[in-house]
Amino acid sequence: GNGVRLQPSDHMLVVAEGLETALSLRAAIPALPLLAALSASHLAAITFPPSLLRLYIASDNDAQGHAAARRLSHRAANASVEAFRLLSVEKDWNDDLLTFGLAAVRAAILAQLTQADAARFQSAGLTTNEQA
Repeated sequence: GNGVRLQPSDHMLVVAEGLETALSLRAAIPALPLLAALSASHLAAITFPPSLLRLYIASDNDAQGHAAARRLSHRAANASVEAFRLLSVEKDWNDDLLTFGLAAVRAAILAQLTQADAARFQSAGLTTNEQA
């Protein structure tokens, strides 16, 4: 529903406004259940999987992205789905990745997840060298 699924979801899903943002999030935490909307309009119109309980929204850090995230958050609340924002420092998570590097982006994402989700993805999908 209005996105490209990059990683299967269960009760939790991360929705990114664009493909570059989604791929940047995936580079940082490969195991994240991830869907890439291909525009702010598609982000606001994402169809929720039936088992979804928690939604993380990674919109662009601009007026259009903020508006789409607000609309999606409102829809999530009406569907009894918890919604959280994943806020980048720069325009989007791809810019953060290029500016701050992989380790900083990974840490920033984990800091914005619920405690249970952060624990789940702390080392999921990382190579032995990355865990050291």
